[in-house]
Amino acid sequence: MASVDLIEHRLRSHLLAAPEGGVVAAARHMVATQAQEWWAGRWGLALRTSGTPGAAAVDSAFDDGLLVRSWTQRGTLHIVAAGDLRSFLALTADRQHAQAASVHRSRGIDAAVITRVERSVHRALADAGRLSRAELFDVMRADGLDTGDMRGSLLLQALSLRGLICQGPTRPEPDGLSREQWFVLVDDVVPDGKAADLATLFTRFVHGHGPASSRDFAWWMGLTRTAARAAALAATDVERLDDDLWAPLLTPRDPAAPDLVALPAFDEYVLSYVDRSAVCAPEDLSAVGPTANGVLSPVLLHRGRVIGTWTHSRARGRLAQRPVATLFATAADQVAPGEIEAALSRYTGFLGG
Repeated sequence: MASVDLIEHRLRSHLLAAPEGGVVAAARHMVATQAQEWWAGRWGLALRTSGTPGAAAVDSAFDDGLLVRSWTQRGTLHIVAAGDLRSFLALTADRQHAQAASVHRSRGIDAAVITRVERSVHRALADAGRLSRAELFDVMRADGLDTGDMRGSLLLQALSLRGLICQGPTRPEPDGLSREQWFVLVDDVVPDGKAADLATLFTRFVHGHGPASSRDFAWWMGLTRTAARAAALAATDVERLDDDLWAPLLTPRDPAAPDLVALPAFDEYVLSYVDRSAVCAPEDLSAVGPTANGVLSPVLLHRGRVIGTWTHSRARGRLAQRPVATLFATAADQVAPGEIEAALSRYTGFLGG
């Protein structure tokens, strides 16, 4: 597929050129939005929603129980519609548990320890309704469990994979912007329902990320290529472009969609593919990442291609500082005056709204 056609397809499937009408609709369309960095996941959804709603509007979807965040795939936190959480865990939890086994052993965490903390955390949340990360660590320590050396975080992840807890409503801050979520019992916020099969998730993945291959889906889900290929071959409502490339039906492009957008760290548009050279020049990939420690930088996207990076501190007292953009040398003459400022102003407007 010609790169210009692939990019145009992806800009629309990713809602960057054809946004959804609401935050929850955008999240459902994307199926799972990478949100290891809490700010990044929320900004990624706002970018894909008509009118670019502010952080408070995005947070309200979590406060209303419509969106949750959990370790849905690849041992990484993602935002999903509440009704989709059980489907992901049914398909990926066992594999994520297995992949974490060696780290658990090195920290003295075994099935008995996880079961023990599961009982104490369940009791505490049944009583309190919701607890912060620090409060859950207090619950573990009160039960004689050492939360140091990442044990507390690993246990929260293990309980999430067991389907006991997830991150739901947002915790308010004095400056009005949330930096953390409450942990809640999954059974309190996630409706019961039949889990979707892998072929259905492949179809939805293609609608939110296509054109894409079964290899991309295997990477994105953290599953084997064999399972992903079988899902692709069983999928419906997608167009097969060649042996291993599927695309959704194109939605109309929004004529008001800007040419340049400031994507967050770990954005699905860049991260979701085995081969990222279609949207970022190979010589610039090292500046974008993922780095050795897994970080993928926020990027400036111009007509579907990465042309630079940007940074901004979300620390308390620093939100008023302007984001800083860094253009790649090859992109200096591609951007019209004011485009970068307009893209970054959308982001600062998100913080203030």
